[in-house]
Amino acid sequence: MAVAFAGCAMAQGTFQLANPGFENWTGNRPNNWSSFPQSDGTWSSFASTAQHARRYGGRPGSTGTSYVTLWTRSVLGVRAQGNMTTGRIHAGSTTPSSSENYNYTSRSTEYNHPFTGHPDSMYFWVSFYAANASHQASVNAYIHGNNDFRDPNYATNTSYYNCKFNTTFTRTTSSSSTYGWVQKRVAVTRDGSSTANYILLSIATNMTPGQGTANDSLSIDDIEFVYSGWGAAIILDEDTLDGFQQEVFNYTVNYAESTLLDSVAVDLVAQSPYATVTLIADSTNAVGTQRVVTYRIVPEDGTMAHSHDYTVTLNGPVDTGQHDLAVSASPAWMGVVTGAGSYHVGDTATLTATPAGNAYRFLGWGDGNSSAIRQVVVSADAQYVALFDYNEVLFTVEVSDDEVGDTDPEPGTYGYAVGDSAIFAAYDTEHGIFERWLINGSPLSQVNRIALVLDSTDAGNHYTLTAVFDPLPQYVLTISMVDTLGCEGDYGTVTGAGTYYTGDRVIITATAAAGYRFVGWADTDGEMLSDRATYYVDINGEDMTILAVFGINDHPEGITDASAGNGISISASMGGIVIRGAEQQSVRVLDVMGRQVAYSASAAVEERLQLGMPGVYLVQVGEMPAAKVVVR
Repeated sequence: MAVAFAGCAMAQGTFQLANPGFENWTGNRPNNWSSFPQSDGTWSSFASTAQHARRYGGRPGSTGTSYVTLWTRSVLGVRAQGNMTTGRIHAGSTTPSSSENYNYTSRSTEYNHPFTGHPDSMYFWVSFYAANASHQASVNAYIHGNNDFRDPNYATNTSYYNCKFNTTFTRTTSSSSTYGWVQKRVAVTRDGSSTANYILLSIATNMTPGQGTANDSLSIDDIEFVYSGWGAAIILDEDTLDGFQQEVFNYTVNYAESTLLDSVAVDLVAQSPYATVTLIADSTNAVGTQRVVTYRIVPEDGTMAHSHDYTVTLNGPVDTGQHDLAVSASPAWMGVVTGAGSYHVGDTATLTATPAGNAYRFLGWGDGNSSAIRQVVVSADAQYVALFDYNEVLFTVEVSDDEVGDTDPEPGTYGYAVGDSAIFAAYDTEHGIFERWLINGSPLSQVNRIALVLDSTDAGNHYTLTAVFDPLPQYVLTISMVDTLGCEGDYGTVTGAGTYYTGDRVIITATAAAGYRFVGWADTDGEMLSDRATYYVDINGEDMTILAVFGINDHPEGITDASAGNGISISASMGGIVIRGAEQQSVRVLDVMGRQVAYSASAAVEERLQLGMPGVYLVQVGEMPAAKVVVR
């Protein structure tokens, strides 16, 4: 069934059960609950008989239509108690008290109930019949962390749960045919240390597995968790107010001696550490003799019907005499103050603080007030101090290019007092030369070190100083890969090409690809510079091109040089191959991959075959063995 509490709609989801009144069912199973037909474990098939049913009507004060009834039955001489849970039943043994029998949260299946609240009490309606008047039913709820909590296995492990609700009770009716509905309240026990992620709530017809009598029955309805909006204490200047009661909402405190009531710290402590305490009113009358402070406590679930307002009224003695207000400046020469004098209680005094010139600025009052003109209500003798300081001058230091110049102090914003000398310096680097200082974009000085004397005309100003540098020129180093004939190609890899300054020393490297070898470095005139694969190049004030020269690996493994045989000669010539003495014989030319790149079915006396690409080739005349030729 469902019931309305205090005329408000109850929060669901993470603060309340999803189906607390057993109104929603799928077949014979209440939604978000499970019992023996959904159990798992070795003996789940023997425990699959339902021991619960949906009942309609009958509970006084209910606006719902149904509730659930559990009962005890005897199975092979063993009394099986009625059991329903928001998790799942694990039937692991035929011995009722075995640790293999438990209810548990199953996060990986549907048998779990997310819950993030921290309630203070649990209410439910129950009608319980037991043949034995001393037997007790039980309702246990554990709000636990992100784990598959087991009841009762983990019931004593406080690291597994956050808080718990445990209750047992004897029968509420002595007749199996008569209902005896009563509402139960269970206070929370906060002895756990885990977070609040899930709730495992279990209902059983007997607190001790295996006990009870067949046909003992337990009906339950409208389970509600209540969150506290009660206060626990009122604190005045760190002292606890005597006589506090959580159901008393108005308190009066009378001060016998003159007291600045606005200076009294008034705090309210909530009963629940999860409730929200908000100051909603704090006012003092014009003469400072009465202050009224009101706090509101809203429970964790935000149910306003369970929130409470607590009001504290502070009364001070009525004082109609005169009091002296002293007003001063600190340091005295930096400011002028007004408003000092003798006033009656309740009078309003206007205090002003003015800098003694542009060189100074007002910081605020010693009590934290920041208004240069303020009003205070007189309640006692008082002293007010206006604080002053030099009027700060701000400089933001910039450089035109932070890669070619440095400044001292380094780029940033700095403050100086009127009367100070602000000193700035700019330094050349190996990549740039200082040219001039700009102030707010206008020329200031061509001297790299400047000292600016700050006077009252600078007070409160914010200047931008820019150090302008001329960057030194950069030059391009280009590395090209060529073969011994000067033809560019992809013969390997080279490193070191880029943009550099004069005087930079650059390391360049060359690595030959397969089938090639590194010959050396050369300039664009063909002058060899070095035959080492790693070489140093000094940048000399102009763009440079260095040639990485590669040659063909002349002796691939397993191939012999071409030589004359049977009056036949084979040689390389001008990008091709010349065969002499092989007239009327076939000639084939293969590359090192075995691919035919040239062919003559009947060679001339002097057969010339153009190849177009340098490399290592195999030449076969007729049926003679192939011979190697290197074409450059």
